[in-house]
Amino acid sequence: MLADIHRRIVNAKYILERASAIQAEANEMSQSISLLLTHDAVELLMLSVLDHLNVPAPKKREFLDFWSFMKQAHHPDPPDKIAMESLEHFPK
Repeated sequence: MLADIHRRIVNAKYILERASAIQAEANEMSQSISLLLTHDAVELLMLSVLDHLNVPAPKKREFLDFWSFMKQAHHPDPPDKIAMESLEHFPK
């Protein structure tokens, strides 16, 4: 399972790098695409953390459920919840 988690972390990093490159194009569409890719990269990383810590999570879940899953499994609260709430509820 460790190899699978490592692969997902590498994929999340790649997606985040793509988001950064697209953001550099500095137009309205690129900013939106960059935001979506950043969201996807963060979610992939959060799921990798849950798997690594053997924290059960249903297939259907919300982005911000990560913190409650960690709390229910008696793990320390991960940082940056407020920043992730901002990312999740970014004005459309």
